[in-house]
Amino acid sequence: MENENVIVIYQKEDNHIELFDVVSLNEMNMKDILDKIADEDTEKVTLHFTPDATDHIVLKSTITNEGLFVRTPGDHLYPVQVKHPITSIA
Repeated sequence: MENENVIVIYQKEDNHIELFDVVSLNEMNMKDILDKIADEDTEKVTLHFTPDATDHIVLKSTITNEGLFVRTPGDHLYPVQVKHPITSIA
């Protein structure tokens, strides 16, 4: 998205969008980004990260064994509903 100075990494297949990452130096509205990459045929968008703000977006979390391993000390637990973008995992 050159006009917004944003890099959006996604894959679109049929009626499904897999959104892997959004990279920007500025704060972006996730709904605006989704409105620009989705069309009238889009039925499902899977975010492979937890967005900063979810205003006007209905999210459904799923637990997977993919991605980042986090070790926490003692009784501290890493939030289950948080997922880092795949581009941040080495």
